[in-house]
Amino acid sequence: YMDVPVPGGRAFVFTRTGAPTGQTVRTLRELVDAIAKLPPEVLDGHLRRGDFSQWILDVFADRELSHVIAQVEAAHATARITDAAVKIVRRVAARYELATPVAGPANGPARPAGARP
Repeated sequence: YMDVPVPGGRAFVFTRTGAPTGQTVRTLRELVDAIAKLPPEVLDGHLRRGDFSQWILDVFADRELSHVIAQVEAAHATARITDAAVKIVRRVAARYELATPVAGPANGPARPAGARP
């Protein structure tokens, strides 16, 4: 499920101050790999708007994962957490019980499914 691509028209388009950065993703694996490497200002904008949880809901119809990611986005928006990228990567990996680790953000190593921090 992590590697099933969506049609190009349903891809997630990363933006910076409202303009596309040129980077798009079509799978959940691509999303978590990209999130781990995003410039902070790009990540912040998407987190504050709730873009990741909305895309997961709209494109994959995964209400449970969307809800969990929305909680991370809300915590970031209210400055309750500073490691939103790490949390999103871990929650997606946990949801789909990845047997192989996804790339981790620069401030945290990738962990295989089931690994606890």
